Amino acid sequence: ILGIDQLDADKSGDLDRTEIKNALVCLGLADQFDLDKLVAALDTDANGSISIEEFKAGIPKEVLQAMSSKLNEKGLIEGLAAKQVFETLE
Repeated sequence: ILGIDQLDADKSGDLDRTEIKNALVCLGLADQFDLDKLVAALDTDANGSISIEEFKAGIPKEVLQAMSSKLNEKGLIEGLAAKQVFETLE
């Protein structure tokens, strides 16, 4: 999934708290979302990492929309592609 691949800095296939934090900071969204609450909500098996399945099942739509908007705003993804980055997660 493109969205996960772009967030997964260490290419482990899972996301950790630091990767989620870095993504929010990079996109200028760190002050809009509570990192601890977001990570706790996503990490449903509480193993310290967020699998693709957990990410897909738990990422709030407002986070997806904000990330998509910021990616588009920063010129990283344009037009429909910005929406499609996370579209498969819904």
